[in-house]
Amino acid sequence: MDITIYLEDGQREEFDKLCEEFGINASQAANIFVNRAIAAKTLPFGYDDEDVRWKRGRFEYDKKTVVPRKKRILTEEDKASLERFGAAMKSMQEKSVLNGNSKMTMDEINAIIADCRREMREKEALMAMIKPKIEALQAQSTLQEISSPILEEVGA
Repeated sequence: MDITIYLEDGQREEFDKLCEEFGINASQAANIFVNRAIAAKTLPFGYDDEDVRWKRGRFEYDKKTVVPRKKRILTEEDKASLERFGAAMKSMQEKSVLNGNSKMTMDEINAIIADCRREMREKEALMAMIKPKIEALQAQSTLQEISSPILEEVGA
C-alpha cells in the first residue's frame, strides 16, 4: 500500500541522509515507525500540544470528521511486558554502541547471521559424522576414557 507524506522543503533530503546513516531507507524507517506504533498502541515517541496545533493548521484538521479511536486499556501484565521490552531494547542499543557495531547496515547484520547459521550447520554435520565413530570406539574398550572428554568438548 502506498502512503503519501507531505514534508517541508529540505526535509526529505535530510531524512534520507539520516536513514542512510542507520543503513536503511525512508520506506524502511516508516515501516519501523508503523510497527512500533502498532505494537505500543500509541506513537513511539512523545509529542506536545505545539505538534498538534501545527498539524491542525497545516492540514486543516477538523475533529468533527475524525472518528475517535477506541483506547486499549493496558493490564499490569501488558505494562510490565512493555517495560521489559523497552529495557531489553535499551540494553541492546547500549551493547551495540559499546561493541562498535551500532552503525551496521541490515545487509551486514544479515551476512553475520548467515555466517553463524552456516557454521552451526557445519558443526552439526561434523558431529553427525564423528559421533558414531567415537561411540564405536567407546564400545571397544579403554578408549572410552579417552573419547569421553572429546565428546564433552564438542558438545555431544
